[in-house]
Amino acid sequence: MAHRLLVVVILTTLGTGNCLAQGAPTFKLFSSKAGRFSVLMPATPSEQKQEIATDAGPVQSVMFIAAGANNSAFIAAYADYPNAARDAETSAKVVSGARDGILRNTKGKLINDKEISLDKSAGRAFLIEQDGGQFFNVRVYLVGKRLYQLIVVGPKAEATGADADKYLASFKLAAE
Repeated sequence: MAHRLLVVVILTTLGTGNCLAQGAPTFKLFSSKAGRFSVLMPATPSEQKQEIATDAGPVQSVMFIAAGANNSAFIAAYADYPNAARDAETSAKVVSGARDGILRNTKGKLINDKEISLDKSAGRAFLIEQDGGQFFNVRVYLVGKRLYQLIVVGPKAEATGADADKYLASFKLAAE
């Protein structure tokens, strides 16, 4: 359910075309004090908040969306889950469930997928292709009770190119 909202917001953003930049972006460090993270963004992101009904109860999702080059978008999102995993095995299941939800809601095809970590927190990196050539390059991390999602969506060259790599690699947790 939470992943459906994120996909709808992304597709709506891409569909409007008004917030999408053309040409090479200049990346700047964006920090979210409330989100406790920083990441390089190609433009100043817009913030969207939404309460989402989940199996774990209602959660507040916060998304930061920035326009990228050639009809791409860069999204950093987080949500706090009240009953998040307390061990490594359950954490891995949570991030796999996030992948499955995004895959289901994009109605795409999983191109690649691997387990990753952020410090000692469970994560997944995966690439989804939709019909029509839209790609979702995604990183998901569960840090304590907080689920972070980093997404680059757009044509393959943008979603898997150097700017996407720079963005995804730049994600850092802030000290509490």
